[in-house]
Amino acid sequence: CCFTPDTMVLMATGDWIQIVDIQKGDKIATRTGEKEVTEVITRTNRVMYQITFLDGRILNASEDHPLYVVDKGYAAINPGVGGEYKDLGIPDQLYVGDAVLDSDGRENAIVSIEPLDYPHTVYTFMESEFYANGMLVY
Repeated sequence: CCFTPDTMVLMATGDWIQIVDIQKGDKIATRTGEKEVTEVITRTNRVMYQITFLDGRILNASEDHPLYVVDKGYAAINPGVGGEYKDLGIPDQLYVGDAVLDSDGRENAIVSIEPLDYPHTVYTFMESEFYANGMLVY
């Protein structure tokens, strides 16, 4: 489960940095505080989607990357692909209209989920519950 390199991640300092520039040892903000990045994971040729939110924000995510949906928990576009996650199990199904929790604690509804042709390298971390383009992701 991954994001395109231009995805902005909330750091423990409050700064936003592109995921491609984050290294092992950097500290990212999480839902419960901060975590040190123990591993930056890269993949290529992932099935990717462009998720657009009501406020105009866009998140380019792999089909299996869970987002935190209010009153549902973590959900992914194609939850069966990623299998079970370490402390989450299999996420729920993500739909247009779902309200994702953002870094300000507000709900932000998904207005579209469109396939994205992106055969290049994508990124994520071993750490979970961080903020990507302002949205809480696993």
